[in-house]
Amino acid sequence: MISKVYGYILRRHYLWLIFGTVAFSFVWSYSLEAIFILFNLKETAGLSNPITDTMSGNKLFFAVVMLVPLIETFVFHYAGIYLLLLIFSAIPRLDKARKLKSLIIILITAILFAFTHNFSVQYFIDTLVMGFLLSTFYFISVVKRLYPFLIIFSIHSLRNLITYIINAYF
Repeated sequence: MISKVYGYILRRHYLWLIFGTVAFSFVWSYSLEAIFILFNLKETAGLSNPITDTMSGNKLFFAVVMLVPLIETFVFHYAGIYLLLLIFSAIPRLDKARKLKSLIIILITAILFAFTHNFSVQYFIDTLVMGFLLSTFYFISVVKRLYPFLIIFSIHSLRNLITYIINAYF
């Protein structure tokens, strides 16, 4: 099943990869929010972000849509994956098990990504899944010989742009 999904994704155009991932992330986010509301698990405390809460207007837009995705893409999905690949290549057993190594790296970077977004349990779970998607598509972008940094930055930035618009105007 997973190999069929992987093969299907590999055959798609990179724009499908970007817009499909963003669309899926919103379906996932709103489904998760509905589950939290349905089971009365919705949290109201701890939803603030100390960095962006002090900004407004153009500074907030630039930070949320450009700067934060740029930094997080570099730290977690470029440098993080590269460093973990170097570390795991030193482990002979793991170096030969490419799929397992990739999965472990994807999980580690997703967890680290989520820990930087621990404003609430719901948001942590949401960003854990988003981090998993971003790391997975980083590897897919490498396989497809695309520009992984640009693809992941685009997905992250577009996701944040749509979220910014929804929060600002609706």
